Order: sequence, then structure tokens, then C-alpha cells
Amino acid sequence: MAERLLALGAEVRAVDPHIGDRRVDARVHRVEATPDEVAAADAVLLRVDHDAFDLGSIENRARYILDTRHRLRGRRVEHL
Repeated sequence: MAERLLALGAEVRAVDPHIGDRRVDARVHRVEATPDEVAAADAVLLRVDHDAFDLGSIENRARYILDTRHRLRGRRVEHL
């Protein structure tokens, strides 16, 4: 998914506390899911279901969420 977004010219940032030091495409910036980071994103894609994420904060701060795990609700949330 990141590759497709990058091909479209998107700036992609990724958060996954369980990925460790595995190599990620150098064009993908690894960040923490801080409230400021979430609020600054044009869109948040929730692809994994980790307890490490503060889903309430994400739901309240994100402008748009594509939730593939069906964990969030609200007017700015779409499910895949």
C-alpha cells in the first residue's frame, strides 16, 4: 500500500511498534503515533490492531481514517 501511495506522490509515514529494525522503504518515514503526528496527517490508515495504539486519540484527532480492522467509528472513519 505504501508503494502505491508513494507512486501517487504521497508523503508516507508509518507507525508499527512491533516491526523492529526490519527494513522499510527509505521513502517511508517511521514515526510515533503522537497526537500531533496524527493531527498533522491528511489521512490515517489503520492496517494493524495493536494495543500499543491509543485508538481514542486517533479517532478524535485524525482528519480522515481508513480503518481496515473495524475498530473505530465516527463521521471521519471509513472501513475497508
